[in-house]
Amino acid sequence: MAERKRRVKLGVDKLYYGKLVDNVVTDAVWLPGVTEAKIEMKKESEGFAADNDPNWIILQGGTETTADFTVANFDDADKEALFGYVMQEGMVIVEENSVPSDIAIAFRVLYNEGKYGWIGLYKGQMSYNGVELKAKEAKPEAQTDAMTGLFSGRGEKQRIMVTVMEESENFDLAAFFMEVFGTVPDDILPTTTTTTSTTTTTTTTEARAKDSVKKDV
Repeated sequence: MAERKRRVKLGVDKLYYGKLVDNVVTDAVWLPGVTEAKIEMKKESEGFAADNDPNWIILQGGTETTADFTVANFDDADKEALFGYVMQEGMVIVEENSVPSDIAIAFRVLYNEGKYGWIGLYKGQMSYNGVELKAKEAKPEAQTDAMTGLFSGRGEKQRIMVTVMEESENFDLAAFFMEVFGTVPDDILPTTTTTTSTTTTTTTTEARAKDSVKKDV
């Protein structure tokens, strides 16, 4: 048996989201400045008695998955894409009928020994938590933005969440993004240039991932 490693989560970065249209993501967008991420998963259960045993358990309904993210600041374009707000003449307008977009989300987790892992959520909607500000003091304090949302299953198998460690055998970051988003952002993968006697071809790892990953969307 392989030795069990003692590790603890220390940080979070590289938060990406992608808008879903008919369960398909057209682009994965980096959301800079993430400071906190929290995911809660809960499945309701109820005890009942049978055969003179009061300890039988029945599971009820699906898995309720909520997520909270805190970031330094939401760009106007992110508010429009995530929360369905309206952009007009440089202004961001919240309307009574503004509806958050269906999105997929992924982010990276830092562990105590310097290793990284990734977490992805397949489908959900996020709501803007509003604005809370106070006057600048002698010692400035960061005043952040936050969003809260509910996630559910996507695809034939109703997948909700996926996790992976970068040290895992056969880890492929492009394959992870293909699993969650069905696309790979250009800013996350190195570019490989192949030169032949007559042509020069530039590709990313995404092309190889598309051939090897079977998407469940």
